[in-house]
Amino acid sequence: MDKIDGIVGKVTTKIPQLNNYKKVYLVQKIFQFINSGVLVMAAIVRFIYTKQIVSFSGYVLTFYLLLFAAIYICHEVSVAEFRLWFYFLNFGWGKGLFDLFIGCLCLGSGMAVVWLDILVGVYFIVLSVGFGAISLVYRKNEVTLVDEMLQEIAEAKKEKDQKKMDKKSHADEHAEVEPEANKI
Repeated sequence: MDKIDGIVGKVTTKIPQLNNYKKVYLVQKIFQFINSGVLVMAAIVRFIYTKQIVSFSGYVLTFYLLLFAAIYICHEVSVAEFRLWFYFLNFGWGKGLFDLFIGCLCLGSGMAVVWLDILVGVYFIVLSVGFGAISLVYRKNEVTLVDEMLQEIAEAKKEKDQKKMDKKSHADEHAEVEPEANKI
């Protein structure tokens, strides 16, 4: 690990933008949106070539591609509790493993749309190596940033729950006052 830290130190002195993990995280986020687009486009192309899909698993893969794209988008936009449900996607190693899974799934799909499956599979496998490398290089910063993001999400959820409670108690107070007003 000391060798990796030494290499990273040399590279970051030559490219100062790499010192800021938030910029690297932003690049990861952009790639996740690009990945979502690639998955949606791959699913659309698979729908177009439906007659070439001869197995049930080919149809299921098409559905999975759309599902994975939705998971990526919802996770990166922090919809509901996706950051907690898919906690591993908060880290580069998690994104890398998930991309590796998608790549292997595409390559082992029975090649319904051969050129597309190979292209998408290789793309995701290459990305998995990149995300894994980012996770190795920025492992300390990654954990800190994820903890900060999850803390912000928890605080936002507390505020939202508090507002709901306030509205409910306010509505209950008005519900009690109105029957008395109707008696008069």
